Amino acid sequence: DTEDNCVEVANADQANEDEDDFGDACDNCPSVTNADQADGNVNGVGDVCDGQVYADSRADWSAEGEQGANNWYNGYYNLTLDGFPGYEEDDFLEFDEFEHWRGANWRLAPGNCPWTFIAQEGVHPNGTNSCPNEEHWVIRRWVSDRSEGGNVTWHTRETNLAGAGVTGMLYHNGELIDSEVIAGGDAVGVTRTIELEIFEGDVLDLALTPTGPNENGHDGSDGSANWLQISENLEWAGGPDEICGNGEDDDGDGLADCDDSDCEAEEACQVVKGPLFHRGDPDDNGAVQLTDGIFILNFLFLGGDAPPAPGMPGLGPCGVDPEEPADPIGCDSYSSCE
Repeated sequence: DTEDNCVEVANADQANEDEDDFGDACDNCPSVTNADQADGNVNGVGDVCDGQVYADSRADWSAEGEQGANNWYNGYYNLTLDGFPGYEEDDFLEFDEFEHWRGANWRLAPGNCPWTFIAQEGVHPNGTNSCPNEEHWVIRRWVSDRSEGGNVTWHTRETNLAGAGVTGMLYHNGELIDSEVIAGGDAVGVTRTIELEIFEGDVLDLALTPTGPNENGHDGSDGSANWLQISENLEWAGGPDEICGNGEDDDGDGLADCDDSDCEAEEACQVVKGPLFHRGDPDDNGAVQLTDGIFILNFLFLGGDAPPAPGMPGLGPCGVDPEEPADPIGCDSYSSCE
């Protein structure tokens, strides 16, 4: 083991492309030297080889207390006063820039309870045991300015190790996509990365609730820390493809079939080019007028252009006779129908 460059993974060839202390088989960035193996978002790819970071609640923090700066918003959810308990996107209550910004953090009250609080990394929820006896979840919100598959990394831990525990929850457009209960005294917490297809305008909410293990919803010493990061996914495979012609929005972009650009090459989605026949408008100028009669007379007596065949929509030039009872004129009476 003292000479093995990858102790926990078998690699008989001891290949080490970047010539650091880690064999390629266990190096999180085998092509670039990174002795520290740093992996800030814990996605298995070393930071020096990882994709571009688009948003980070720590790096993007507004020291002036500006809501919307870098697409970040800070607020809370009042579970107690929610007439329909269960967090939804519209339940987010944004802190007021004039009333709730305290110079370095957001806090619902200037002092004492409620303890509803958000700083650059520090957070604190409010439990029903604290005034005004309401459960508040603190929420960091990011609104997407791009449409692509990416990595969403979130982290939650306790900082007051005398606490009874909290819960971290990650929502995408109001839908819970990940969560973890953090036990009291857990200073390590959880860091997870989720591959997610995001569209411009989508909302990601990182919430902290006062509920710890055993459904303890009190906020005693619930001082915690959390952060949210959105980054490029270099190996994104994408979500489901649009299936053209089934009447459904398969890829979840809000557009179905021919309305989706993914189907623009399909034969059924091609726009018909050139003049179209409208009954009573043989010259195809978009209006029924005297010139239509002149157009037909020119065709009959002066060798002018023939009007298009007056077919039934969806049945081609010749179709079922709409007259009841059927008139004696058949398709064989029209040379253009042959």
